[in-house]
Amino acid sequence: NSSFDQIIAGGQTLQSGLKQYSSKYNEFDQGVGSLKTGAASALVGSQKLTTGIETLYNGLITLDGQSATLVGGAKQVFNTLLTTTQTQINNQLAATRMSIELTIDNYQTVLNGLMAKLPAENQPSIKTALAQLDSYNKFYQGLQSYTDGVAQLKEGAKSAVDGSKQLSEGLSSLSDGSNTLVQASSQLKTASNQLAQGSDAL
Repeated sequence: NSSFDQIIAGGQTLQSGLKQYSSKYNEFDQGVGSLKTGAASALVGSQKLTTGIETLYNGLITLDGQSATLVGGAKQVFNTLLTTTQTQINNQLAATRMSIELTIDNYQTVLNGLMAKLPAENQPSIKTALAQLDSYNKFYQGLQSYTDGVAQLKEGAKSAVDGSKQLSEGLSSLSDGSNTLVQASSQLKTASNQLAQGSDAL
């Protein structure tokens, strides 16, 4: 009789445990569902991010490809300005038997040195030429900084593209893993239902 009571008590304990398990399992199952949904949503978001970064990167490649042409054209204009200025000043200096040669790197030193040698009445035209060249040089230096910045941005965007692709790959693995977990969870639910039915039969 006591053995039978023990079996009954054991069966009741088993049923109570299965009910508790079933309740906790439902929470787990909802968590798995949320994980699956969240992983899928994050994956879609990361794919959109990758597409956006790739668009930015492709735009920067186009800009960077034009940089050399822009800087080359600006340098050509600068050299033309220097040659024109040099010719005008050398024409003014013809009587003094002095002449100058101007380059992008030396024009400031040469023109300032020339003004120090010339009488005051000859300095205004040199000052005007120097101011014009300085103004263009400011633009030229700014253009070089801009194109250097584009090149650096392009490199940064490339790293961002690589990083976002890795993120997408990781999220894709997480999404696949959560799908596997959902399937396993479904199998576990089926097995626990069978176990519960078996215990009811006891």
